[in-house]
This record gives sequence, C-alpha cells and structure tokens, in this order.
Amino acid sequence: MLDELLGQAVDFDPRALIAEAGDAPRDITVIRQGWACRMTLLPNGRRQIHAVLLPGDTADAEASLLEARPDNIEALSRCSVWSVPHQRLARLAVDHPELVSAFAREVAIGANVARAWVVNIGQRDATQRIAHFLCELQARLSAVGAADPNGFMLGATQADIADAQGLTTVHVNRVLQDLRARGLIRLERRRLTIVDQARLEGLALFDPLYLSLGAVIA
Repeated sequence: MLDELLGQAVDFDPRALIAEAGDAPRDITVIRQGWACRMTLLPNGRRQIHAVLLPGDTADAEASLLEARPDNIEALSRCSVWSVPHQRLARLAVDHPELVSAFAREVAIGANVARAWVVNIGQRDATQRIAHFLCELQARLSAVGAADPNGFMLGATQADIADAQGLTTVHVNRVLQDLRARGLIRLERRRLTIVDQARLEGLALFDPLYLSLGAVIA
C-alpha cells in the first residue's frame, strides 16, 4: 500500500526548490533519500531553516489543512522525494487508517522538534546549540538506519547549520573547531564522527524524549 501511495520519486539537486511558500498545498512531500529543509527566505536574501528533513520524514503533512504553504522546502544535498496527492491519501484513509495515523504522528513529532529548536536558539549558547543539533541528527539518523553508532555523513554545509541555528558561518566553524579540540567530534570529508557521545550530550543538555524515537522505530 505504501508503494501504491508514494508512486515515482523525483530527484533534486542541492539548493533546488522542492516546494514554494504561498503555493496551494496539493501534495504531501516525503523524503526518500538525501537531506532537505523547511525554510523561510527573507526579502534581503537571508534564510532561516526551521527543520532539517531526513530520509523517511514527511515534510508538510499539515499543509493540506492550510490555504497556502507556510514555508519553502529546499534540498540541502542531492535528494529524491515522493509527492503524495492529498486525494490519494484520503482514499486510502478508510481501508488503511494506520497510514493516516503515521502521518499525524509525523506532524506531532515535528511540532515537538520545532519547540526544542526554539529552546535551543533562545536559551543555549552557540556551542550548546550546535552540540544539541549534532546529537539530534545522530539520534534521528540512527532510528532509521542511516547512521552508525559513532556518526554519520553530514548532508548539510556549515552555512546550512548557521541558518538553522541563528549563527554566522564563521561562528559555526569556530564552534566545530572547539568541539574537535575538546575531543568530542571529528569532521573529515563530510563524515561527522562523535568521539564521546556522553560528553557531547552532557554539554548540549540533550534529552531525546522529544523525538519520540520509540514510536518512530515501531
């Protein structure tokens, strides 16, 4: 039923616009491979990333309830996505309510993550913000088998991290160097290795409860 629902995936290059703010929300976007984000682009060209989307994530399940898309969906790395027409999902709802529940759970978890990001940007310093972000990525990627116990391939640039955490690219680079100097991480050719996860989580005050990983894995 998932194969029937999802159909053919479409590929996008890095920085490609997958869906545009203001458009009528006719489809639900599901990430098949690669990394994408939800973001707002300001008139001066500055960008605020509100969510990083990983393989298996539903980008905009709540958009069908709105008159227009509230934000843009942009590819961070080369990625492929499924676009599920709302009408197709509605037809399956009667016979397969578990699929509708899965999309609803995605929306609820996304709201949890958004709240955690507000706390991160509002109450943690730059080092804690990035440490928390890396811990979150490790946990989410591990839950879907896209990370090993020691790290993952980073599908976002330092500029992307800066736009997600309200920092400059220069500041992000300094923080990553500091985390490396403390013996907490290594970053080589986009491979992020977490050397001491317990210390990194302690620094970030990271508690994965908001990710509801048990429900995701189930």
